[in-house]
Amino acid sequence: FVDSFSVKAVISEGRISGLRLSNIVASVPQYNGIKPDYLAIDGSFSGSLENGLALLHAIPDEEAQIFDKWTGGGVLDGRIHIATPLNKTLEPAVITEFSIRDTNLKLADLPFPFKDLNGDFRFDSSNGLSGQNISTTVLDTPIQASIDAEGTPGRAISRVRASGRMEVAHLTKYLELEQADLPVKGSFLFHLNLWLDEKKQSEIRISPTLEGLDTELPEPLYTKAETIRYTPWRFLPGDKQYH
Repeated sequence: FVDSFSVKAVISEGRISGLRLSNIVASVPQYNGIKPDYLAIDGSFSGSLENGLALLHAIPDEEAQIFDKWTGGGVLDGRIHIATPLNKTLEPAVITEFSIRDTNLKLADLPFPFKDLNGDFRFDSSNGLSGQNISTTVLDTPIQASIDAEGTPGRAISRVRASGRMEVAHLTKYLELEQADLPVKGSFLFHLNLWLDEKKQSEIRISPTLEGLDTELPEPLYTKAETIRYTPWRFLPGDKQYH
C-alpha cells in the first residue's frame, strides 16, 4: 500500500528464527517528501522460548545484547516492533512484549537456572527489560518477582526485585557448605535485588530477615525462629563470596 504518509506491505504469516509470525506489517514512513529514516516491522509471534531468544540474538541492536547469554526452553508468545534505520546517523529501535509459561531459563552470569518461569515481559532498547506477574523456582524455592527497566538510550539496565522463603539446606547446598557444620536451621524470608547490565557484571543483593531461623550461637548472636533481624549481604554471581 502507498499513501501520503508511508509505503506499507502486509504479510499474513511467516517464520523467522523458528518462530511463527502473523499479522506482519512492514512500512517506510514518509514525512512531507523528506527521505525516510526507518524501515519499521511490526508483528505477532509464537513458538518456543529457545526460538524467541534466537530472534532476539539476531536483532541488530547493541542494547539487545542483554539476551546474548540467555538460554532456555518453553512456550512464549508476543508482539515485536523493530525500526531499522535507513540513515546511518540513527540507531535501531526494538520493542517486544511477550508472555512465557512454564519455561526454564538460564543466564550465563548466574550459576543457577530459573525453573517453571511464568510472567509478562517487555523489552525496550531505550531503557531495558521490564516484567510483571513473574513467578519461578530458584534453588528449589518458589519466588515472586518483578523487573524494572532503569537504563537510558545506549545502555539497557534492568533491576530484578524478588522475594520468597528459602530453606537453609537449599542455600548451603548452593554455597557448597556442609549443613552439619552450621549452627543454623530452619527457613528465612528474603528480598533480592539483581541488576542486569550488559556492560558490567551482574550483582546480587539479598536482605534476609532471619525470621524462621534457629541459631545455636552464644548470646547476643543466639536467635529464635520468631526473631526478626535484617542481615543484608551481596555477592557477584559465580564467585560464591558474599559481603
